[in-house]
Amino acid sequence: MSNGDRKVEWSFDFENMRVRAGQVVAETLGGAEVKRLSLREALKGAESARVEIDFSVGRATLRALDVDSPNLLEADLTYVGDIEFQVEGEAQRVITLRQLGSSASGLAALISDEHDLHWDIRLARQIPLTLALKGGVGKSDIDLSRLLARRLKLETGVGQAKLITPMEATTFAAELIGGVGQSEVTIPAGGAAQLTIQGGIGAFRVLTSPGAGLRLASKTGLGRFSLPDDMQRATSGARAVWQTPNFSDAAAPIEIDFKGGLGSCSLEYSDSH
Repeated sequence: MSNGDRKVEWSFDFENMRVRAGQVVAETLGGAEVKRLSLREALKGAESARVEIDFSVGRATLRALDVDSPNLLEADLTYVGDIEFQVEGEAQRVITLRQLGSSASGLAALISDEHDLHWDIRLARQIPLTLALKGGVGKSDIDLSRLLARRLKLETGVGQAKLITPMEATTFAAELIGGVGQSEVTIPAGGAAQLTIQGGIGAFRVLTSPGAGLRLASKTGLGRFSLPDDMQRATSGARAVWQTPNFSDAAAPIEIDFKGGLGSCSLEYSDSH
């Protein structure tokens, strides 16, 4: 069978760890092997999950599965290199999906835009999730609005990153580590959030709905920020704090701790969210 039409199926089970792959279709393009892989992990028996994903080269999307899906995770990948997919546990599931090796950034120069490298990840919306995500090289769109995400660590990588936080009033805690490029965080109306932002090279833009109860703290000066007019300086000294007048009474408060970096941070109201 030729390299342009090769199909592989494999499965591995060792004690409580499972490593699985579906069908892989590979083709040789300019010396780099572009592969397509579909993964499924059933929801059955899971009460919560920790999902760790290291994205590769190209576009990356993460969103909710359909409400009637029987799966915890579905993934469709178009990629280069090698992939590791591991599942551990039953009630408390741990899922790991990552690019193997350290050549992901170098491969970006080998693959032209026309090959459309893409990781599309969908997760169950029925159970609480803890997420650890590392951005690759390219654009990332992470939509948690319909997921029961409780905690997130996101390293944005190289390129543009967009994140939508959960719509629930239950507090969502996220650590966001900037890479190279612009990052945009949207907090839907009614969603509570505690964000710790470590800026990288580029800008962080945070969008919230008008009337949200906001509090921003930072050790850096006001010159690094663009803030809504109704945010007032609440403290002075080395650690500056600004907040809206309604922050103390807000049903879904939003707290941001900005730890600086080489870029800036803007906090804006948007009627569309």
